[in-house]
Amino acid sequence: MTWTCPTCEREFANENQWHSCGKFELENHFIDKPSDFVALYHGIEQVLTSCGECRIEPVKTAILFKRRITFVAVKPRKAYVGLGIRLLRDLTSERVTRVFQMSPGVYENRFKLYSIADLDEEMEAWLCESWSEAR
Repeated sequence: MTWTCPTCEREFANENQWHSCGKFELENHFIDKPSDFVALYHGIEQVLTSCGECRIEPVKTAILFKRRITFVAVKPRKAYVGLGIRLLRDLTSERVTRVFQMSPGVYENRFKLYSIADLDEEMEAWLCESWSEAR
């Protein structure tokens, strides 16, 4: 069961879940960013939608991929694309720039991606693992 905010029309797993209301356009995240970042974003989107159905929600500071819950956040920056992948484990890869324990046994593994080359088989596997866990 999901709850839809009557103001911004975003869907959430919990009724009256706190959030920052607003309607944002995907394209605005790429203003004044390198054009390679658009291709990188579309590569991430293609991987995740090939795993199965998910919603894409642009918010003020990120582009969220959701099933019942948010499982991936893409954050285009000036010099890199920040990527947060929610998993039921913390990754030990040197590619991880930071890990946040969101709750017991749930981790957001963060990455800095610079080009489409960073979206390799290993990264694709982590993205699909996150999609699978976000039932």
